[in-house]
Amino acid sequence: MQSNVRKIIEAVSNTYGDDFFNAITLALHDIIKSDYTFIAVIDEEAFVSKTIALVAKGSIADNFQYSLSDTPCANVADD
Repeated sequence: MQSNVRKIIEAVSNTYGDDFFNAITLALHDIIKSDYTFIAVIDEEAFVSKTIALVAKGSIADNFQYSLSDTPCANVADD
């Protein structure tokens, strides 16, 4: 666990703005070994989620927006 935290800290040191979010998402992606990893902002009024950093299959990908209806993320938004 401690080495994973160290990897994330090293990845984001000296990064700002979009580079910060991309670096932390890439680091998390590497640690959790998922196909897709993202950080998103929830718009409660529109009930959508907008990614601010997305890693797909190990590479930074274009951000997107999706409806929270009928998704597991809807439970997170409600809590």
